[in-house]
Amino acid sequence: PLAALDSNTLREFDIKLRDAVNEVELPYDWNLAQEGTNKRDTLLHFAARNRLSNLFSLLLILPGGRRALSCTNEEGKLPIDLAKESGCHEITCTIENLERDSSLSLPKSRLSCSSSFDGLPYSLELQIMR
Repeated sequence: PLAALDSNTLREFDIKLRDAVNEVELPYDWNLAQEGTNKRDTLLHFAARNRLSNLFSLLLILPGGRRALSCTNEEGKLPIDLAKESGCHEITCTIENLERDSSLSLPKSRLSCSSSFDGLPYSLELQIMR
């Protein structure tokens, strides 16, 4: 089980799992909150229960990520309940900050780059609202 891993190994696993999930091409209509309709653990529950803060942060910016915070599992627990039980202060604080900050109505992803072409500088910024 993941609980048996030392903190360094768990962090490495968390980063590798986040990167692997980030590479998956999701169907256009996929939504993380829809996972919660069957009362089983959503991916947010899984990440919170196993102290996978990097994976948790990625999941929040996926479609339905913020709504999935309010999904209960078959035990009636929210992801924040599992984060508290597992002692993952990073995930607990992230959720509490999101709940407290009403100005964060939607998670955002932002990509930016700058370079030059024929000696002329340019920059590009793309913001994705989900």
